[in-house]
Formats: sequence, C-alpha cells, structure tokens
Amino acid sequence: MTPSVPRVLVVEDEEPLAELFEVWLDGPFHVDTETRGSNALETLSDEYDALVLDWRMPDVSGEDILSEINTRDIDCGVVIVTGFEPDIDMLDEHIAATLTKPVSSDELIEVLRDVV
Repeated sequence: MTPSVPRVLVVEDEEPLAELFEVWLDGPFHVDTETRGSNALETLSDEYDALVLDWRMPDVSGEDILSEINTRDIDCGVVIVTGFEPDIDMLDEHIAATLTKPVSSDELIEVLRDVV
C-alpha cells in the first residue's frame, strides 16, 4: 500500500509568492493555494494535513482563519509565514511554527515535514 501524500493548503495574498510556495511544495505534498482569506475559509477542511498561512492579509487575517480552525475543530498543523515579527499566541495547539519572510524552500519543506 502506497502512503498518501500529505495535503497542504497555502494561504498567501501575494500571488507570486503563493505560486512560488506551490512550486516548492508540489511533489512532497499535494498543494492547493488561496490568495484571499475569504476563499481559504470556504476551502479549509479536515482533508488538509497542514496550512501555510500568511498572517496579515487584506480581507481576512491569519488570526481570523486560525480562530475559524479552532471553532470548526479542524485538525491540521499551521505554519505561519509572515513578513514581520507577529504577536502570536504560540500556545494555540494548531500553530506548529512561525517563519519570517523571506523563507527558503528547504526551510519551508523541512518545517512542513515535521508538521505532517
């Protein structure tokens, strides 16, 4: 029996960066991307093993998405990727790591492998 490929949802409002993350992660993971937080809320489900989440987005923040994960009791690890040092409560059981942009492909893949 072949092991299943972990599913990752990338939520990043900068489209070129979302596309870059998808290219980096495709292969070791099955990747879907959303460039709007509101769309991510519709896409988000238990089928994802991990979420790569931009913290600061214009329509729905990463904090709002994390709150929704908790409300829906979705079981996925969250990797926050942000351009600034966020004031994030790392006690949230879903937050596996926080990475500050710019991140490398190796760094992102390594963290996600630890999460899934």
